[in-house]
Amino acid sequence: MLVVFAVSLVVLLVMPAFALADRERELEVEIEDWEISIESRCTINGKTNELSIEFDADEAEIEIEYEEESGTAEKEMELEVEFLRLIEYQDNNGDGIYNAGDLIIKEYKVRDSTFTTPTHKRVRIDNSTGYEISCVYTIGGGTIGGGRLGLKFIILNESANVSGELLKPTWMKINITIDYPELSDTLLCLEIGVESEVETEGGSNEGLEELRAQLHGYVGFFDWERQAMVDGTIKDVKSVIMKTTENVERDSDETELENERIVYLCYPRGERIIHDPIVGIRESALPGFLGVPMTVWYIGIVVAVAAIAIGIMLYARKRK
Repeated sequence: MLVVFAVSLVVLLVMPAFALADRERELEVEIEDWEISIESRCTINGKTNELSIEFDADEAEIEIEYEEESGTAEKEMELEVEFLRLIEYQDNNGDGIYNAGDLIIKEYKVRDSTFTTPTHKRVRIDNSTGYEISCVYTIGGGTIGGGRLGLKFIILNESANVSGELLKPTWMKINITIDYPELSDTLLCLEIGVESEVETEGGSNEGLEELRAQLHGYVGFFDWERQAMVDGTIKDVKSVIMKTTENVERDSDETELENERIVYLCYPRGERIIHDPIVGIRESALPGFLGVPMTVWYIGIVVAVAAIAIGIMLYARKRK
């Protein structure tokens, strides 16, 4: 009986941490001019949660809103990701990172660039179905010396393996493709703003770099790999995170939320760069104790209880 109780306790403690991201969800897409909206819904144990993702090509911005309702209780989480500038710069100290002292050769505001009308199509990947959204920005006005910034988003109704990486249904994969003429002694970086209604902080998660904001037990995040494909070869990507007050110019009408951070994704020299960040919502990890996550403590306790129960059963049998 104790063994059954222990196993049940494991399920009750561990499964909720995976409930949000691993359940099948309903997807709907709406298109209006250059805006594409995706609604992702799921009901778990009587609780309905909805993930809304809107891509505005004119603003070069992704808005994510998560809402969970259970009776009269309601939880919300918001996150915005904006593609700000593509910067060609002179790496003065040779560290491969864009710094405030580096000389900017050219800079292009993404939202001021011409772009193709966003398109979408149904996709099926690894037995999951979803949507792929694409939009291409012409950098430099299409003149000689310009280039292209391509954005492709993938969201699915269930967890799947996409290009060798796990993609959960409350996450969206962003395929960034930068086509730029050959650079002689300069480098490129992509400036991206990430903001929320709560404090946004930098960190790492399972080997990825990330910017994240946490509220009501959920984490809104923007993750990126430390490597990218540059002219067909995998190379390291460096990054630097700043607050908007740290040498970052922002127009007064460009931000509605607070607590914004700016990340500079700094790429090695190349004509074609492909990078695959992920943006989405996940449940917060349980707080830890003595540096060990609480889930690990719970599992350890349950295993100990099970071991004691088995020992008692074996002892009882011997006495018979």
